Amino acid sequence: MGKRLRKTTNAEEIRFIPVESQKKTYLFEVVIEPDNFPDGQEAWMTYCPALKGCTTWGYTYPETLKNIQEAIGVYIEDMIEQGESVPVDPAQGVFELAQPVVVVNVRTVTPFMVM
Repeated sequence: MGKRLRKTTNAEEIRFIPVESQKKTYLFEVVIEPDNFPDGQEAWMTYCPALKGCTTWGYTYPETLKNIQEAIGVYIEDMIEQGESVPVDPAQGVFELAQPVVVVNVRTVTPFMVM
């Protein structure tokens, strides 16, 4: 997303003045669950609890993370275009930050003991 331009008019010319847009970072908690197709092929389902209906899936865990990130992006863009505000609510796992951040998703495995 680059700079937006505002059109101004004068009797003799049309010119564009850059308008700085603020960028914000939103963090959304998501749920990712293992699933299987009827034929037994592994898949992963994911959704964002704070965004009703924002759900997707993938064949692998990394693909599923990528897909939900794209789905949330489209969902939020649609909300903004409709004049709605982003539902920031830490209790729902949604945070707004004024600065850029780097998010690292690490999949942990719980060790178990075989007896």
